[in-house]
Amino acid sequence: MKTKIYTLITGLLMATCLTSYGQEIVGEFMLQCDKEFWNCDIEECSDGSLIVGTYSTNMGSYTLDHYFICKVTPEGELLDSVTLPYGWQVLAHPTLPDVFVIPSYIWDEADSILSFRMTFMDAELNITEEILAPVFVGVTYEENPWALEDVILDPHGDFIITFWTDIEMIDYWATSAVFHLIRVGLDGSIIYHKETDRILPPNWSNMHPSDTALMYEYFDVYDVSPLQYYKMGGYIGEDDEHPWPLFAYIFDSKLDLIDTLVYANLGEVQYYDWAGMEHITSFEDNPQNETYLFAAQVCYGSNNYASSIAKYDRDHNLLAINRVEPTSNKGYGTPIITKVVDENTIYHAYQSYPTSFYNEVMSVARLDGDLNVEWNINLPGDQSNMGFGHCLRVLQNGDIAAGFISLRNAADRLYLYIIHDSYDNTQETPGIERPFTIYPNPVNDHLTLRFDDGAEPESVELYDLAGRLVGTKPNGLESIDLSTMTSGVYMLRVTMKDGSRYHEKLLKE
Repeated sequence: MKTKIYTLITGLLMATCLTSYGQEIVGEFMLQCDKEFWNCDIEECSDGSLIVGTYSTNMGSYTLDHYFICKVTPEGELLDSVTLPYGWQVLAHPTLPDVFVIPSYIWDEADSILSFRMTFMDAELNITEEILAPVFVGVTYEENPWALEDVILDPHGDFIITFWTDIEMIDYWATSAVFHLIRVGLDGSIIYHKETDRILPPNWSNMHPSDTALMYEYFDVYDVSPLQYYKMGGYIGEDDEHPWPLFAYIFDSKLDLIDTLVYANLGEVQYYDWAGMEHITSFEDNPQNETYLFAAQVCYGSNNYASSIAKYDRDHNLLAINRVEPTSNKGYGTPIITKVVDENTIYHAYQSYPTSFYNEVMSVARLDGDLNVEWNINLPGDQSNMGFGHCLRVLQNGDIAAGFISLRNAADRLYLYIIHDSYDNTQETPGIERPFTIYPNPVNDHLTLRFDDGAEPESVELYDLAGRLVGTKPNGLESIDLSTMTSGVYMLRVTMKDGSRYHEKLLKE
């Protein structure tokens, strides 16, 4: 039986152009309540409708209050909703269409059993089954403190869950603990349960936790052939060469540690900075691809930080790196998530801070396979402390679903935007040649357009790769002066009087 969400939910249909060329918001959904939202997930049904999940906590206590699940159309219309008393995420079943799994934990204090709970739901938001898998038995929390961590559903259809036990603390820092990795089948079977001592830097024992500490972030799938998993870490401790080094621990499918990666200096005055949202992304559509992406915040000089993407080969040699600069210069860029569509289409979401460190927005950029930024936008919505719940998904039709949480003192808001990316899907009439030619390309100073006889141009516009209009010529004038433009790649858009549009990339030397 479904329980309706009692908070205010609003679905809005929009067709608002973003500031960047080629992107259009075709759907928006907003959910608001008087609780604190702490997560955001997007999954897609076979009919194109979207399942959006978020959990809320009681303000001030940070105890779980409810897990909200909404079903909306790609245009932002609310179709249905349900409220659960538990849940961390909503995840699509890796092999069965329209089957979703909501992971959570349940603690039986009387019997001292911590169980991993899998709640199965169909596309109509009906609960179809619940399965419990006991993962920690026989020791009370007071005797053996534990801390829950990441949950992922891997491409093989198994959950990988991680948590800590035997935690010892000095002030706010854990000085020792046991790290657990458990593979749980969707039938509740425990396939592997591995324990490892906390992995610490070599000089940990010589330094007090007040001076240095090891922070762990994010457990995720690293590769698909063979399947591997990584655990990201950040070592907080200052030295002149590398203030906050980053590293990843790689585990195989049996959850045995097989490799340790250290992401160190990138060159002169360039180094990775511990920002808490680093991640590794494989080219999943091509498991044999010999490269992978690593996204992290990079320091390019004194107080100059940017969300950056690096490409490494399988031996972890750096092949290419590029920063994704915020569209405003008022703050740092922090990576959130990276999605690879194919070897030449990469979407990267990151946080930027337009006016202050407490004024955050979610931005999305598209890059090609060489890590060149093709467009870069800020999403609308409240500009506030949006430190939680960001998500990004590429939909079946090629559109992009992006969600984020706007944390407010009185009422948090969840925003979902559907972005149509027409960068490579222009409005040209198929089967008809362009009614003009351009030359030279590359161009130094002047670009010439030569229109066919009878062609009726309306306008010629020039955009940079950040989507900004940098020049326009009414009536399709046949000569454009580019002598004052900086070198780089531009997009020329030619609009004809019949409404057809044509796009050409230009290289200004």
